[in-house]
Amino acid sequence: MDFICKLSQTKIDFPKDCEDVYNKYKMREITGSTAIELLDLKRNTFYELKKDWENND
Repeated sequence: MDFICKLSQTKIDFPKDCEDVYNKYKMREITGSTAIELLDLKRNTFYELKKDWENND
């Protein structure tokens, strides 16, 4: 799944373990900071991806 960053219009692919990390984040098994580190994303990118992921559910 692709995500287009609204600020720079850059196409960003969801990281390969995004679903697992996102589910752990939603179940409060890990924090947002930990999820950001695991996915190797910048903070704003993570929350934009999160927002896009939740809108697609």
